[in-house]
Amino acid sequence: MKKATWQYFTLEEYQQRLDALRTRMAERGVDVMLIHTPENLCYMTGYQTPGYYWYQTLVVPMDREPVFVTRLLEDSNAEHLTWVEERRPYGDSEDWVAKTRDVLVDLGMGSRRIGVEKKSWFLTIYDLEKLQGMLPDATFVDCSMLVEEGRVIKSAQEIEYISQAARAAEA
Repeated sequence: MKKATWQYFTLEEYQQRLDALRTRMAERGVDVMLIHTPENLCYMTGYQTPGYYWYQTLVVPMDREPVFVTRLLEDSNAEHLTWVEERRPYGDSEDWVAKTRDVLVDLGMGSRRIGVEKKSWFLTIYDLEKLQGMLPDATFVDCSMLVEEGRVIKSAQEIEYISQAARAAEA
């Protein structure tokens, strides 16, 4: 993990979120998870962008640091707004699903159990089916709401931010 230029939470908090997610992943029996939902990307990494209409995913393996797959034009956002060190941006003329497949294969996850957020508006049926076709030996597991399970339990810093917001609203 690297210290991002702009982040609202500490690296320790992001590490706790990652550890807790991995615990829930283990309970579901998945080896790697693909996160596509913007609010979950922000929760897990601090990454925010108005460019959510382009494909992006955080590849979260159980046993090594995550890898961000984003549009090349968004890579500077990922660099400065997240703790994620490894990024694999794709150009506008590249196949982002193939890029995701390549990351999974490079991580040794091409034939493993892959968790996906099927309820995410940002993972299209087309892209999921294409990825499944590119990784015929993998098993895809619905991990919708797995990140959200961690988001409902607020940390001390989140509670402090909520309190500050409430005071501002009262004023």
